[in-house]
Amino acid sequence: MLDGLGSSTSVVSREEAEPYLGAYGPQVRVEFTDDGFVLDNGLADMPLVSLGSPGAFAIGGITNGRFSATFDMTGNPAHLSLDMLNSEEGLPQPLVLERRPD
Repeated sequence: MLDGLGSSTSVVSREEAEPYLGAYGPQVRVEFTDDGFVLDNGLADMPLVSLGSPGAFAIGGITNGRFSATFDMTGNPAHLSLDMLNSEEGLPQPLVLERRPD
């Protein structure tokens, strides 16, 4: 999904993170904490870094397409799409979570 965006990452400011903050799906929150821009999956806070394109972030700075997050705020409802590794095929498969009201 994010292949081809390159491996250049940068820290996300609170101002850049603001549109994406909130609850997604059943148990995911995107927050800005003392540790910066993070995705909280209920088990751990995973840092998000910018990939230089609006709404495109990598989890923990890994930019190989297996661990990434993209946000579509133009859709109705807005959603978060996570590239997760499919263990059977070894290929990234998107997990799409709809934004929920806080």
